[in-house]
Amino acid sequence: MNYRFHISISKIFYVIVAFLSCWYFYFASSFKLRPYPSLFWIAMAALSILMAFIHRTRLNKIDIAYLLGMIFLIGLSLSSVNPIASIGVLGNYIIYYLVARFITKNCDGEKIHSIILFFSIIHLVCLYMQVLFPDLYTRVVLPLLPDSIHTEVIEQMNWNKAYYGFSMQTSMCAMYLSIGAVLSAVRAKNEQKTTKKMFYIILVALFLMGTFFTQRRGSSAAALVIIALIYMRTKGNKISKILFGIAIVVMIAVIGIQNIPGMSGIINKMSKFASSGSLMNGRDVFFGRAVHAIMQKPLFGWGAGQVEAAIGYAWLENSFLSILVQLGVIGFVIFYFPLVKLMKNVIVNERVKTDNIIDFSFYIQILFLIMSFIENYYGEAQHIFIFFVIVLAQRRYVNTNIMESKYENE
Repeated sequence: MNYRFHISISKIFYVIVAFLSCWYFYFASSFKLRPYPSLFWIAMAALSILMAFIHRTRLNKIDIAYLLGMIFLIGLSLSSVNPIASIGVLGNYIIYYLVARFITKNCDGEKIHSIILFFSIIHLVCLYMQVLFPDLYTRVVLPLLPDSIHTEVIEQMNWNKAYYGFSMQTSMCAMYLSIGAVLSAVRAKNEQKTTKKMFYIILVALFLMGTFFTQRRGSSAAALVIIALIYMRTKGNKISKILFGIAIVVMIAVIGIQNIPGMSGIINKMSKFASSGSLMNGRDVFFGRAVHAIMQKPLFGWGAGQVEAAIGYAWLENSFLSILVQLGVIGFVIFYFPLVKLMKNVIVNERVKTDNIIDFSFYIQILFLIMSFIENYYGEAQHIFIFFVIVLAQRRYVNTNIMESKYENE
């Protein structure tokens, strides 16, 4: 009994750690709900190192490639235009990776998925509260966000019909909802019970429409592509799936795309961009500056976090250009090598067996890959946390059952 009790306590502890870490990630916009965030992440990283020593955890090839790569990049930061700031940025990548690795090493993947879905639904509820009950939103949710963002959120909501939900940026809200949409689609694909399958299908629709309300065209398009891919890879007749897809497209054409909830805002946004002469909303100008900056420092870049010094603007909405500007060609290869290796591994695993954990890992990597052309998904250290939590998640209950069976036999 003591052994079983010890296992139960360990499970609860690691689930709590996973829940708190996701809490700090999903409530990144609110310092009122996540006090002392820097201290929390550092403490979690220190705990992960301590527990790794206690349990004599072995590093796998991905751990070695990622951590050694980051240490090497920290060494290269000595030639950065701001070495101290660059080292701090790369240090954050290590911290978030350690926490993610700690969670996935000790917590069952399905439990991690449930926690992620829980927080994604919270953001979904906040967004629809803003859309359907704006007065309630301004009384309950908005006060939890920083005061400096209140005016912008209200103006965007009233004049441009762009909704933030529980975030400081529509891109952040769209990211949370896209992750929820992909996870729900994966569960719908693999679920055997009809009622649960319908529940997840409804969630997919709600998450997807939620991305429309954020007016983040790239997030909506990427989520649509991945959901379509998941649908086409479900078991069943491919011809019937294609015909069903065509029927959906025809129905949308008859109803009118502008009548889909949230789509009118995206259409108006695109019309404004078209009238201004650029559908890229000025990104092409910064992309040009980024290419020029890369040519100036092609090998080692300007330093991690030094995008503003390189192009005169703090945000570059393309992860690949952003990493090239910051780390140069050599740093780019070092940074992306473990990520390419992870993609290769999950593709191999999918050929052997498919389940929720492997599928979600596969599709979230596709989401990050697509979105990194139009957003800075890989270029933000905190985004790496949720990426690795999802991609490195594994099943844990099998080993625990074996240990419990062994205890019973003894």
